[in-house]
Amino acid sequence: MQLKTIVFGLRKNKTMALRLQSSVHGRIRRLLMVDETGLDTFERASFLEILLQVFKKKPKHTQLIVWSRTRDESNTLELWFKERIQSIVVLNETSDIDPSKLLLISPEAGRHVGTFSRWVRDPFLVFEDGSSAQYLLGTTHNGDYPILDELKTVGLFREVSYSGDIVFAGGDIFEIEGYYLVGQTTIKETEFHLFGERNLPDSIKREHVLRLISENLYCDINKIVPVALPVKESNVLFNKNNWFCSNKNSLKKQNALMAIDDDLIHIDIFITPTGEQLNSKPLILLATLLDVNTNYGKRIDELNGKLNTIKAQLQSAFEIVRNEIPCVSLNNGSWTFLFYNNCLVERSGGEKIVWLPDYLASFDAKEPVFGQLRAIQKKNQDFWTKYHFQIVSISADFIPFLTEKGGLHCLTKELVRDFIN
Repeated sequence: MQLKTIVFGLRKNKTMALRLQSSVHGRIRRLLMVDETGLDTFERASFLEILLQVFKKKPKHTQLIVWSRTRDESNTLELWFKERIQSIVVLNETSDIDPSKLLLISPEAGRHVGTFSRWVRDPFLVFEDGSSAQYLLGTTHNGDYPILDELKTVGLFREVSYSGDIVFAGGDIFEIEGYYLVGQTTIKETEFHLFGERNLPDSIKREHVLRLISENLYCDINKIVPVALPVKESNVLFNKNNWFCSNKNSLKKQNALMAIDDDLIHIDIFITPTGEQLNSKPLILLATLLDVNTNYGKRIDELNGKLNTIKAQLQSAFEIVRNEIPCVSLNNGSWTFLFYNNCLVERSGGEKIVWLPDYLASFDAKEPVFGQLRAIQKKNQDFWTKYHFQIVSISADFIPFLTEKGGLHCLTKELVRDFIN
């Protein structure tokens, strides 16, 4: 059976040799964040706190780019930054503040093109052509895609193109030393997009999905490593507000077909590529969930079982080190994970940097669990120190975003890394 592949732009040039931007290699020269102004007051305050921390703590070689929906919103953000920069200088908090390393962008005045979600990691992938040129591939299945052209308009990309055949999220795909890890959400949503409820053997569906993914990622299909999870229908909690489910008839049926576990929605929540080699294999971090003080031990055990399954899937190609991710109760009665895997890694020559969230800022030092959380955070930091990484600690209240299954990696997107041959 032959399937029609609908891909625009990039793939029309058969002589163009592109490759997916590395997940770890090359200094991060440009980093994108999105100022989504429609957040509630608490979430907005937390986002601005994270934004300022990223600007203050980022390495000198990184330019922070912030997208705003309108020119007026961008002007408001510019005034906010000027006040904060002046305060930083007056208080002598750091001597490394360089306003030229901050770029605020927005559509031209009067143009209304919508905005990215704050989850800027997901709408697109970045490709390189062997020089300093960057190419962007978006998916027509993502509600953010009409705005991607604006990134070309302001000069950030040479070409912007769209794929109509695969349904992907940037946080669900890693390039690791020539391998391409692709998560359950990308695979299952693409399967459903292509085949719907047609009764076809899983092997046929999977073969076509992986072929299309390899074509869109410009890679050998044998280099794709699916990260699949066994999920029971009762545990599938796909957000009804997600674009994929918003215009379908049977949410329950879609959930069963797609079999996506909402607590492990994208692989960047629980996997971190490091760029290190151990026993001649690429070394990756894989989370182990640790119940600190919740009443959800059974669910956490179930999720750890799935993470153990992932370890079994990956260990032939990768050397795996497990890192602890605490699961904690919150004051409102809910609970969340503290995703230390959701970080940024950059390596260039002998320079190694990890941008690591500091979650202790979200907790009172007088809380009974604080000491345990501090010990777990230190263990996560010690791993990177062992391999001689400089830690850029982003200390802010991430809780509003962690409860939505996202963190530092999800809220940022590397637009430009140094090209490494």
